[in-house]
Amino acid sequence: METKHKIAKYAGIVIIATIFCRVLGLGREIVISNRFGAGIETDAFFIAFMIPNLLRSFLGEGALNSAFIPIFAEYLTNHDRKKAEYFANNVLNILILILIIVVFLGIWAAPLLINIIAIGFKSNIYKYE
Repeated sequence: METKHKIAKYAGIVIIATIFCRVLGLGREIVISNRFGAGIETDAFFIAFMIPNLLRSFLGEGALNSAFIPIFAEYLTNHDRKKAEYFANNVLNILILILIIVVFLGIWAAPLLINIIAIGFKSNIYKYE
């Protein structure tokens, strides 16, 4: 019964942290809208923010979350903390390497990405075509 209680406790912590992050995101949107309104600065921010936000959604809340948490929780509930730490360290190291590669690819392919993401924006930033 204690392991179910621990799992419920950790799941609750993850849920609360997710809600907290969502509230912070809402606050960010309110501040940006209040500070900049609807204009080119706001458009530029949202376009620039789109790719990292998409990666966060996939990696932070998507497949990685679904794959990592059950395995990590299983190691912890079997009282094998060393294996849990080893697993978490390996996942973190692999994720860092992948993110470094993605960052350099993003820098290299930035002009292409902008043309795909910000379609409709031309060289004159004050004119939407």
